[in-house]
Amino acid sequence: MDSVIERSSIVRLLVAGASIVIIVGGMKAAASILSPILLATILAISIAPLPNWLHRKGLPKWLAQLLAVLLVFVLIVGVGGLVAVSVYEL
Repeated sequence: MDSVIERSSIVRLLVAGASIVIIVGGMKAAASILSPILLATILAISIAPLPNWLHRKGLPKWLAQLLAVLLVFVLIVGVGGLVAVSVYEL
């Protein structure tokens, strides 16, 4: 009975390892699609508390959301500007 349990745990470990290899390979193949999706997800999660906080401070919900979108836009333009200046100076 113990040998059956040991074999099944070894088989589970091998299947789990193979599954991880397949998942990582698929993610590597789809990196051009996954990168922007993950960046947008991280950006959305990090900015999500801002409109709620602004709304609790008394701003209308539409204005709080507009300010959050403008902040994201300013951050993206700022990073793009930094990259452009860096490339120019290079």
